[in-house]
Parts: sequence; structure tokens; C-alpha cells
Amino acid sequence: MLVTAHVGVGIKGFESQAARVAEFAIGEFRFLRRLMCVHGREAYRRNSTLLSYVIYRNMIVCGPVIYYGFLSAFSGTPMYDATMISLYQLMYATLPVTFYAIFDREFCDESLLTEKDLYKVGRDNQLYNIREFALWLINPLLQAVWNFYLIVYSMDSNFVTTDGHCNSFWVTAQMSFWMVILVCNVKEVIVAFNINLLLLLGVLQGIAFFIGYYAYLSSLTDYDLYYTFEFMFTTPNFYWSTFLIFIMSIFVDIGARNLRFMLMPRYVQLRRKDKRIRKRKTKLNL
Repeated sequence: MLVTAHVGVGIKGFESQAARVAEFAIGEFRFLRRLMCVHGREAYRRNSTLLSYVIYRNMIVCGPVIYYGFLSAFSGTPMYDATMISLYQLMYATLPVTFYAIFDREFCDESLLTEKDLYKVGRDNQLYNIREFALWLINPLLQAVWNFYLIVYSMDSNFVTTDGHCNSFWVTAQMSFWMVILVCNVKEVIVAFNINLLLLLGVLQGIAFFIGYYAYLSSLTDYDLYYTFEFMFTTPNFYWSTFLIFIMSIFVDIGARNLRFMLMPRYVQLRRKDKRIRKRKTKLNL
């Protein structure tokens, strides 16, 4: 059975050999319910979102590059600075999804143990299938359309500031990269059910590190990004473009999530019931 099953669960005993080769071992049979309905269900949900988010995180940064290829006649000219892009996976968009995969909880234990419909999410593979994969793949490519073209036409090479400085393509590319990091980090806050302090600190860390590191590279006189930081953050077009692209990107994510809730009334009822249980437990603890 352990060979053909998806996950092996063994029960420890005097003559139990299964517990030694199983993925999980429990001391008593009564622990199986919590293992499957609470830990198993939540692990499936978090890992499904984690894998989908990794796809999203890579596609949202590659989307502008794809559209830049059409604009540059596929000349092979790099869009992002090599030093900045090398830290994308490591420093800019890593902590939020890490904290999400560890600490996020959709329902409390009591709801997961009593509401049998909640277990269908993992049993029916509702969160990691071809449809979900396609949605997570199309979403960043759609967001990359306005992330690239709005920035190109708002910060084009003919734009000159009041002090006589002319915009270079590095400013346009860095602004696109800035929007990628901003939207990518906020995306994790949208998909999370528990917005805790660690998650918010992870988001702020990625954004703050980008700003600090970009300011440092922009201060180097012999570097390609010289003075681009000051130019970008002192241009009015930067702020209204950031606001417009951010609102459009977040509107797509929040609208898709609310639409799913509207099509699943039973799920919304369970969410409300879980909220009442949490409030009751909070009052009892006080």
C-alpha cells in the first residue's frame, strides 16, 4: 500500500515496520483525522499557491522582456540591468512567499475538522490543475502589457525634464522592473488569508532593498545606471504611471478573487462561519 499510495502514513507500534518507511508516522490512529483534514489540507493549499506563485513571479518579469523584443526588432539588447536582475529571486520577491508557505492559515482547526466540504479542495485537486496553471500563467502576461507599454509611452526617449535632462532607456527599463517588484510583492498579500506582521515586513524588505540598491548603483559615475535613480524618482510621470499600473494590476487580482467567491456561495458561508468561530475563541481567551 505504501508503494501505490500518494503519501504513506504509518502507525507506530511494537511490530510496525510501516512507520519506518512511511512519509509520516503517527502514534495513534485518532491522529489521522487531524493529519489529513488540517495539516494535509493546508499543506496542499499552501504548496499549490507556492508553486503557482513561482510561475507568476517568473512570468511577470519575463513579460516586459517579451514585449520589448517586438519593440527592439529582437535585436538581443538586454532590457534589465544584469546586476539588478541577478538579485530578483534572492532579495526582491522571496520573503513574502516564504512566510506565506509557512504561516498562512485559511480556516481554523475547528472548521477544518467539522466541515467536510473543505477537504474536497485537495481531494478533487481544485488548486493545482491545468485551469489554475493557465490562469496563473495568463495573469502576469496580461499585467505585463500595461506594465511595459504604459511606461514606454510615458517615459519615452523624447521626454525632457525641466532641468534639461533627457530620459534614457535605462530609466524606462528600471521603472518597469520597479513595477514588477511592487506588484509581485503585493500579489502575495492578496492571495494570503492571514496578513501578519512577517508577511508585511517581507514585502517592505523586498521593496526597500530594491530602492536602496538601485540608489547605490545610480551613484556610481562609471555605471550604466548613473543618475537614473534621481531622474526616475523626481519625474511626475513616474508617480502617475506607478499609480495607474498598480491600480490596474491589483484590480485584476482582486476582481478575479471576488468573482470566484461569487461563484462559490457555499465557500463564502464557510468563511463567515469560520470568522465567527475565531471571534468566539478570541473572547474566550480574553
